Amino acid sequence: MLKAKNELSAQLKLLEQRANRKKLQPPSAEELAQLLKNGDPACPKGQAYKPKDSKSEVRCSGPQLADMNAEALKSYYGERRFKVTSHESPAEVRAELGSELYVFSFEKLSDAAPRCVTAYAAPGMSWQELAARLTGTPPEHMKLDAPVKSGRGELALKVEHETDKPTLHLGQCSSP
Repeated sequence: MLKAKNELSAQLKLLEQRANRKKLQPPSAEELAQLLKNGDPACPKGQAYKPKDSKSEVRCSGPQLADMNAEALKSYYGERRFKVTSHESPAEVRAELGSELYVFSFEKLSDAAPRCVTAYAAPGMSWQELAARLTGTPPEHMKLDAPVKSGRGELALKVEHETDKPTLHLGQCSSP
């Protein structure tokens, strides 16, 4: 009975989250022109997207995921339908979608950026692609277990299982 209750509670929570999601409005012609000219600060630099009913591509100009604060991370992953949880002790934000998992560890949740990012790749995703998504560094500029550049400087990079479902540790991680 307890298992069934927990499953129903989780389903109810998911349905409530889905109902509370903000409905995306397509940008007006003026807003689209601004986005095309200046980029979208609401998504990480190095990425791009095509707005609905548009043939043009909007470049992203916001901070990298490895440089975002806890609130920005929750918002970013929440809008992308990840299951997002955060804890005060240990101070971390977790974003999960299927087998893909990102854990952003902070000294305090109010910090400007995580001290450590641990990312578990989806099947078929390389460690280079995973690191590029987090830092915006082009994959061809990365070397295995060598520091990688981000908006706040170089971050230590440690890769486990680099050929089969890699696990990535970025920043000051105590136990990779």
